[in-house]
Amino acid sequence: MTFEEMGNMDGKTLMLLPGTCCNWQTNFRRVIPALSEKYHLIFVNYDGFDGSDLIFPDMLTVTKKIELERLKPRLEEWERQGMTLRRFLGWVILILFCAAYIGLFIIGGIDGLHQGFSFRQYFFRFLIIGSVIKAFDIGALDYFLLTKTHFFQHHFPETEGCAGWQDFGYNRKQQAGQSVMILFGSALTAWIFNRIG
Repeated sequence: MTFEEMGNMDGKTLMLLPGTCCNWQTNFRRVIPALSEKYHLIFVNYDGFDGSDLIFPDMLTVTKKIELERLKPRLEEWERQGMTLRRFLGWVILILFCAAYIGLFIIGGIDGLHQGFSFRQYFFRFLIIGSVIKAFDIGALDYFLLTKTHFFQHHFPETEGCAGWQDFGYNRKQQAGQSVMILFGSALTAWIFNRIG
């Protein structure tokens, strides 16, 4: 175990302990500047998360191991149950959603062919479709479903209390990457339909 001290050495002492499978640099980097002004900070990194690879090789491996240990009984239970009605309906909904997503672009492209769209018109049509779907993803799923309901905690009670459920925007980098992909995807799809027409 390692620890580091920083901040106002004359202030009250505040010890910050990271969460499971984390180090203090990951957990507290956003609040360190504000806390350092007032408090004498002591940060702790547990064995295996202190930069040593003797116990745990890396964060992803350890996280996968813990997830597997926590989820293994549930996965085995699902395997024993086989294809239940609820699981079947879940697969049907997923397939319909994927078909509708792809269908929007195909229908939008075919309609553009009939109307003689230019590359720019195709591009903006596909960009609007992709942006509306992404806005739904961020608003309905990331914001409402994850932070306002207890949907996942209900089905995975062992995750109750995890700070991530209240951290809207936890996946900003992933969302930004997907938004960039929407731009490239819109341009590529517009180019394809423009070439067909």
